[in-house]
Amino acid sequence: MLTDRVWEALVKSFASQMKSVFIASSFVKEIFTAGYSKLLSTIENLLERISRDTDVKGVLPALSFEGNEQMIAAIEIFQTAFLGLCLSRLFDLVNSVFNMSSRGTVPSKEHISRIYHAFRKELKLCRWMHV
Repeated sequence: MLTDRVWEALVKSFASQMKSVFIASSFVKEIFTAGYSKLLSTIENLLERISRDTDVKGVLPALSFEGNEQMIAAIEIFQTAFLGLCLSRLFDLVNSVFNMSSRGTVPSKEHISRIYHAFRKELKLCRWMHV
C-alpha cells in the first residue's frame, strides 16, 4: 500500500535524524534525554492523532501497530540514555550513603529514607515507558 511505503520512508528518515542529532549535538542529546518523557508523549500523541484523523469506515487504517512501534523505536536511543541517567542518579545516591557508613556503621533512617524516596521518584519517571 502507498501509505505503508510513505510511512516506512518517514520512519526511516526520522530514525536517521534522531540518531544523527544524538551523535552530533550534545545540547539536543541532553534536552531529549532529560525530557524523554515529553518526547515520548509527543510522539504518542502524534500517532494517536494520525490514527484518529485517518479513521474512515471501510478503509484500512493509515497507521498499523507495526508503524507505531517503528516510530517509538526511532527514539529508543534517547530512552536508553534516559534510563542510564536514572540509574546513574540512583548509584550515586546509594554509593554516597554507603561510603559514609563504610566504617562499620549502619546508615541512618534519614539516609535510608532518601534512598527509598529517590527510588520511588525514578520508578515513577520510568513506569510509563515502553521498556
